[in-house]
Amino acid sequence: GALEVVWGSHAQSVLLADDVEPAPERLWKAALKEHQQITDAIDKGDAERAAVLTRRHLVGSHAFMSLVDDDRTITASTVQRSL
Repeated sequence: GALEVVWGSHAQSVLLADDVEPAPERLWKAALKEHQQITDAIDKGDAERAAVLTRRHLVGSHAFMSLVDDDRTITASTVQRSL
């Protein structure tokens, strides 16, 4: 939905920015594992677990994004580039 597009656009603009150091590989692997756990819960029809895992993942993602780039602004052009 809309939140996914906005968040994805923001993440992409931050993670691909020249002035932002790439995240350590361990963070990428942890995020991938979290995504797998979320999709596994969805596949099993466990909405409560999927919601808990998703909230936990978003809190961690937001904390990381705030550390590396708390000043970047989401604009319509940022979102349009990702569509």
